[in-house]
Amino acid sequence: RDQIIERQESVSYLHESHMRLTTLRDLLKPIGDVHRIISRITTSRATNPRDMLALKHILMQLPDLKATQDASHENLLNTLLAEIEPLPELLSEIDQAVADESPTHLRDGGVIKEGYDAELDKLRHLSLHGKEWLVNFQAEEAIKHDIKNLKIRYNRVFGYYIEVSKSQLDRVPSHYIRKQTL
Repeated sequence: RDQIIERQESVSYLHESHMRLTTLRDLLKPIGDVHRIISRITTSRATNPRDMLALKHILMQLPDLKATQDASHENLLNTLLAEIEPLPELLSEIDQAVADESPTHLRDGGVIKEGYDAELDKLRHLSLHGKEWLVNFQAEEAIKHDIKNLKIRYNRVFGYYIEVSKSQLDRVPSHYIRKQTL
């Protein structure tokens, strides 16, 4: 009974304080379904990058929500607002890591911002510019070892390999490993 009365008093207070109600509505509107988002994240079912962006929006609103606490009125609403703990470190980490325009699915990539992780940036660059790198590597190896007909090829058995004609065999460096002779 006490809990019901306490809840009714909070609702009544908000009904009487239209300005505070409007402020709370404005702060809660961009947040969405907090319970769903938090439960997806805590149960490791947040497979959608937008769940992390939704968490970011929640975290952004927490300081402002806490600031709406009214010390002059003791009610359930103020008790709940007092329990809010803004997490600026987590907000900062998500803001630095997750791209604002994240795709709907993880498989589409582009979730992590460029510049957040050097290794990821390097792998992205290779993914986007891998063919250019192979062409440059082939040219560098041909010049470095003076092998004019050095070619980089690919097949399903060996993957990428370096092909050298038999006439240039004496120029092949010792660190190359012979896989096949034709």
